[in-house]
Amino acid sequence: MKKIMFNDKYSLTQAVLDGKKTVTRRIANPATDKQISFGNVNKEWYEDEEGKVYIPSYEIGEVIAISQNYKDAGYDGHSTFGDSFSIKSLPGWSNKMFVKAEYMPHHIKITAIRLEPLQDILEEDCLKEGVMFDDTIECYYHLEKGRQNGLSITAKSCFSELIDKVSSSGIWKSNPFVWVYEFELID
Repeated sequence: MKKIMFNDKYSLTQAVLDGKKTVTRRIANPATDKQISFGNVNKEWYEDEEGKVYIPSYEIGEVIAISQNYKDAGYDGHSTFGDSFSIKSLPGWSNKMFVKAEYMPHHIKITAIRLEPLQDILEEDCLKEGVMFDDTIECYYHLEKGRQNGLSITAKSCFSELIDKVSSSGIWKSNPFVWVYEFELID
């Protein structure tokens, strides 16, 4: 089973767990010749106008574990995983990059995949990406360390700020192809 990480600084893991984030965009890099010829023959792939081939990391129907550090995933510091090591001594205790997918309690299922330029995102799709609307101030925002940030009059401009923070500064302006993965939380 594969795992997927969402940014905790911007409360995106929590947004997934709360059912507020149901789409994720991931930078799509053209496949190498080795990727094309090695084991990807039966996998869905896409080709752009220039003939570059893109192969998604996930497939429709695939179930993926949501990475959380073991502490946030609900394990206590005295748990072991059958190998007699205390879970608290493992790197995954405080860093979700090092957790094993099979020990994660929450999963998503990919329901749709498409390839598109980043800036093609629609206003309503920004709300599926973790952008929220505050009725009291009539403004879109995203969370940063649990506080409202990126206040904007459009969801798209708020999302552009969020994606630059999550992926890398200037990513919005460069408008790369992205994989758009729609998903549902299954547990």
